[in-house]
Amino acid sequence: MTNQKVPQDTSHEKKVPLTEVNPPMASNVKVPRKEASPASSPSKVPPMSASTTPPQDISSQKASPKKDHRRKYHGSMKYKTKFPSSWTQAYPFIQPVRNDPYSFLCTVCNCTVSCSHQGERDIQRHCESTKHTKTCNALKSQPTVRPQQDPITDKVTTAEVRMALALVKHNASFAMADTISPLVKTIFPDSRIAKSYACARTKTTSIINLALKPHFRSALVEQMKTGPYSLATDGSNDEGISKMNPLTVRLYDVNEGKVQTQLLDMCMSTGATAEILFENINNTLSASDVTWDNCVGISLDNASVNMGKRNSITSRVLNINPSVYVNGCPCHIVHNTAKKAANSLCAVTGFDVEDFLVDLYFWFDKSSKRKAGLEDFCKFCKQEYRKILKHVSTRWLSLLDAVTRALQQYAPLKSYFSSLSEKAPRALRLAKVFEDPMTEVYLYFLQCSLQTFVSFNLYLQREEPLISTLHDRIQSFLRQLGCKFMKVNAMADVEPHDVDWDNADNQKSDIQLEIGLATKGLLLKYLNDGSVSPDQVNTFYSGVRAFYSRAWEYGLEKLPHSDPVLQNASFINFVNRRNDDCSFSQVEFFVQRHPNLLPFADPAHRNALCDEFHEYQLLRAEDIPDCDSRLDALWFHIGKLTCGAGGQRFKLLSQVARLILTLPHSNAEEERVFSLVRKNKTCFRPNLDPDETLGSIITIKLAMAGKQQPVAKMELPPKLLKDAKRATWEYNKSHSSK
Repeated sequence: MTNQKVPQDTSHEKKVPLTEVNPPMASNVKVPRKEASPASSPSKVPPMSASTTPPQDISSQKASPKKDHRRKYHGSMKYKTKFPSSWTQAYPFIQPVRNDPYSFLCTVCNCTVSCSHQGERDIQRHCESTKHTKTCNALKSQPTVRPQQDPITDKVTTAEVRMALALVKHNASFAMADTISPLVKTIFPDSRIAKSYACARTKTTSIINLALKPHFRSALVEQMKTGPYSLATDGSNDEGISKMNPLTVRLYDVNEGKVQTQLLDMCMSTGATAEILFENINNTLSASDVTWDNCVGISLDNASVNMGKRNSITSRVLNINPSVYVNGCPCHIVHNTAKKAANSLCAVTGFDVEDFLVDLYFWFDKSSKRKAGLEDFCKFCKQEYRKILKHVSTRWLSLLDAVTRALQQYAPLKSYFSSLSEKAPRALRLAKVFEDPMTEVYLYFLQCSLQTFVSFNLYLQREEPLISTLHDRIQSFLRQLGCKFMKVNAMADVEPHDVDWDNADNQKSDIQLEIGLATKGLLLKYLNDGSVSPDQVNTFYSGVRAFYSRAWEYGLEKLPHSDPVLQNASFINFVNRRNDDCSFSQVEFFVQRHPNLLPFADPAHRNALCDEFHEYQLLRAEDIPDCDSRLDALWFHIGKLTCGAGGQRFKLLSQVARLILTLPHSNAEEERVFSLVRKNKTCFRPNLDPDETLGSIITIKLAMAGKQQPVAKMELPPKLLKDAKRATWEYNKSHSSK
């Protein structure tokens, strides 16, 4: 029988932790060496199983206690510590060393010190060194000598900023700066400013994004914090992932004495829901620490996402500030009114003017051969050739211009399509339309009737504040439409919403309908020579009646002809100050509506405001210079009038007037922003970032539009010049390769 090693039972032995086997003790204490027990012999160690804990082998342990190898300071010798840029903030006197990331330069001692061993502790040890301490003490005892800056530096920076402003103002490409910089040195060799001028496209972009845009925007934000303002926004038609929703601000600039519109942010978004759009607006205001308390109005187009009663931008704005005046753009409403009326005309007569104009334009578009053929017919008819204009259904004023151009070329066009042998569907449609003599009659009628819509729309697109006259102009527009197909007695001394326009007794007969002298003469001519039948004439008059009826119905439904804000804002119109409907109650309406911006509700302020209002009514036109000028300029002069004691004569009333002038009358300013975008983001500059450079360009252009001084004489504050100097350095720092 072979000898087998019998495993010893060690379960009765007590397992001793390492901390007990080798407890910490003083280094001078001698520990007696223990003899190894027979059980610890390798020949008698039992095999270990998964559940068996191996015995502690203490025979190889030294007598001295186990040392703690954890380092007190980080930045080991095993891994070298690199110099992070954050150290320069805690220790301003050190700088990184070029081509050596493991060292730093002490600007006090002018020496390079390694930081690879213990990192930040290396800086502290250097600061505690004798050399650094002596150098610091020596510097403290020396008088501070500030180097004199060359005065030409500020002049060079001023020239660079003015050139950047000029490029932005004239929609020029920043690539021109690459040519301008060496060009001025060649043209003006004797000028020190020209020799030091160095502003290519990169520096120009940096000045625009990091100096000019913050300068104009900070001034805008400060005015929003201290006075009333209105907002306006609209969505772009971009096909990319993000859409532009420029947020413009309308306010009264007391320094310039006029109402201005400036861009606050482009508000890029990837969605078009009311929640996303409002969140962008709210976040933009919050980022600038601007509250909704000073907001008195917001202008939007008439989409449901903007103007809905429950889930829209309007509902969210009114939930925060119920006193905000929400303006649904009347320009869109007037355009839609004309469109609805034209559709009603088409439903009765079958003549679709929009389809006709679109077919006519695209038949000649991009075809030199067809244009040359039309030119030959123009010469034959002894008329000057004119380009066929394009009608866009979303453009407010394009319909009338396209109709007028078609009438100017009507005889050559009719001859051209009557002799055309092509069988294309579009050519066949146009030939059929020109064969009908009633086509010319319809075009003359539309040319006459659309004048009312276009003139009112042009009025609404003015930049000057029109809030005080908007109510009267809406009423006038509706009455002009009504008088074209209704009897005057039915509309006299009656508000538009009280007119019984659907009653046949209140409408004019066919022969009395307003269709224009040219239309009436042409229709009578064709009827007499047998070109048209009486049935066609009756159909025409039925279409005319449907045109005006639908226009009246839609305009009455959508236009704010009974809005109390518009009704009470009329008192600031200097011409209406003595009318019977101009009363102090109109002033009180706005004081009660905006108590935080107009705190005049107490008896003392109310009496003073009432006295100022009565004195305003007694003003003569001779007391105000240029009383026929813009209302904001007029109230700027009224606000500066002084009384005998030297104080402001209309201190309180002018504040009320400035708040009213801030209210929007249309959303045309947003369309102007998109026009600026199209002028700058062209096919030659397709990569302009809407949220950066493009937004900066629009911000600067709108801010400069309100300035009365040209670029050459514009005042540049010292802070702007300082920011311009830092702009290039910050740009290079953020775009440097790492």
